[in-house]
Amino acid sequence: MTRVLIGLRIDNFAIVEAAELEFERGLTALTGETGAGKSLVVDALLLALGERAGADAIRAGATQAEVTAVFDVGAVPAAGAWLQEHDLAAGDECLLRRTVRADGRSRSYVNGRPVAAGL
Repeated sequence: MTRVLIGLRIDNFAIVEAAELEFERGLTALTGETGAGKSLVVDALLLALGERAGADAIRAGATQAEVTAVFDVGAVPAAGAWLQEHDLAAGDECLLRRTVRADGRSRSYVNGRPVAAGL
């Protein structure tokens, strides 16, 4: 069984100061009590994937939030081909990084290269 999402790094997002998650092969389930942060993990992943976020996404006292998601594109040939086509390929992994500043502005990166948010 393959794994597509390898890891997720969250910094200063909502109430999360810093968190790093690694995902194993197979099914991953997020479990926990109400208020434990399950939805925040999903929201952080959505942010990395291009979802809009406002200044409230930034943890109180921080100047910006940052989320990085690491994917195994070797497991998804179409994704690897798309990255090649857009000159963004970097081996079998794809790093999507998104920063959101307190003024609401954000930046998106694919494998360390700045990209338009709509890409």
